[in-house]
Amino acid sequence: MGYGLDLGEYGYSQRIEELYKRTKGAEGTIRARVLADHGLGFVIAAEAGELEAVMSGGMLAEGGPRPVAGDWVTARLAPEGGHAQITSVLPRFSCLERADTMVGWKKTVVAANFDYLIIMVSMNANYGLNRIERMVLAAKASGGRPVLALSKADLCPDAQGLAERARAVAADTDVIAFSSISGEGTSRIMSYFKRGITCAVVGSSGVGKSTLLNRLMGYEAAKTAAIREEDSKGRHTTTYRALHLLPKGGLFLDTPGIRAFGLTAGEDELDSTFTDIKEIAANCRFSDCSHKKEPGCAVLKAVEEGDLDERRYMSYMKMAKELDYVRASYDRAVWQERKKRGKAIAMFSRKLKKQ
Repeated sequence: MGYGLDLGEYGYSQRIEELYKRTKGAEGTIRARVLADHGLGFVIAAEAGELEAVMSGGMLAEGGPRPVAGDWVTARLAPEGGHAQITSVLPRFSCLERADTMVGWKKTVVAANFDYLIIMVSMNANYGLNRIERMVLAAKASGGRPVLALSKADLCPDAQGLAERARAVAADTDVIAFSSISGEGTSRIMSYFKRGITCAVVGSSGVGKSTLLNRLMGYEAAKTAAIREEDSKGRHTTTYRALHLLPKGGLFLDTPGIRAFGLTAGEDELDSTFTDIKEIAANCRFSDCSHKKEPGCAVLKAVEEGDLDERRYMSYMKMAKELDYVRASYDRAVWQERKKRGKAIAMFSRKLKKQ
């Protein structure tokens, strides 16, 4: 591993410096960025070089946020031969969260501190407007700027047609049809990768994330696997999240293959993803119209008269319902935690009175 790294290449900026200065207990620590998350251990980039690291005992005891690739952290160097110890995670300016579909309130951070979120969708059986709408919604809630990258354009006879359909539903999101094999459209993808700029790349396994990374790195930096033709379901080939510094500048934040996103977005992100429905809904008779069966619902009228695609309406309603469930589940979990804490305080008070 090398020494004397320029953290500016890894995205270090005045904003990160200010966060570092305001972090409790930062004195005597080093600034570092998490490059890889191996589960029990991490690889971090610091001015001293790339280092193996673990979470400190104090950090484990406090139960704060667990570091993920892309995080800026404070760390302490270890004696020669030992692991550096991560002592805290700096506040994130963007992060992609995934709600556990089995436990609606639990949120898992998938990637952190990226400027752009590149959503990759393959133009084969992986392509679907519902999938695109869902991933754009998740991206808008992340804090990064979404970019929709439609891969394998060389294998699609109607690549431009599919790209236009995606643009119609992707709501002010850049849409790029490209092929890592033929090179078509890759210059537009590469234009996002600049010195100090981080691009997180998400999508189902097999859509071409690893192939794109290999092309940008100039060598086989990631293992690749093709989507199986019989069912178009990709094998899970990325076993950990990793942040790659590209030879020409910029950072590629690789993520595991994600087949489905549990949503954590809010009403604003839902409206900005479905701007057409929001505009139509402004004409509903009731301001709190749920667009299900209320009289004077402009949205239902638009569907009935063919002015609003029924597929898009159903996609919107499905995501709105899921977001309502996630919010309700989260509120219920918070209430249960407060109730549990209240009981513990009451029990402690009773013990004090008996003394």
